[in-house]
Amino acid sequence: MHLGRSGVSICAGICGDKIVLWEQVKGPWSGQKAAEMYKGPISKALEKHRPRKATWKVLEDNDPTGFKSSKGKNAKKECGIKAESLPRYSADLNPLDYCLWTDIERRMLTTKKKGKESKAAYAKRLRRVALKTDRATVRKAVQAPPVKTFWNQNGSDSMCNIAPVHPHTPSLCFRRR
Repeated sequence: MHLGRSGVSICAGICGDKIVLWEQVKGPWSGQKAAEMYKGPISKALEKHRPRKATWKVLEDNDPTGFKSSKGKNAKKECGIKAESLPRYSADLNPLDYCLWTDIERRMLTTKKKGKESKAAYAKRLRRVALKTDRATVRKAVQAPPVKTFWNQNGSDSMCNIAPVHPHTPSLCFRRR
């Protein structure tokens, strides 16, 4: 979702009822960027919040540029991440897409600075606002009927969710098995 600042893309992760990953994606989205996210912030967040597991199962959108690129696929294999695609047009299965971005956007508007705000200042304020999302809000998003049903049918209720602020960066959900 685009929250008012062009070109700010965020890799955000939810585990349980807390946002545990918030990483700005610098530069255009590509297979190389997807590989960097898998090998870096995503793997680190999984290790920290879901440690001592052999593999993670990733549910991702149909992004041919990043996640489904050969670089993205190789990075997932290297990190022990197995991918499965979310159904097309399934924003109702992605808590960040249908619920949390709306909450973060509402809170961003209440903290908006007067005058011009640099891209760096905007990204910093966005991070601060997002990481203050209360656990009840995250829990409500994750426990919403379509999300809970989908995740329970696929064998796990713990997940991380990666989604963009910029509309041209694809999103993915991942969970640990």
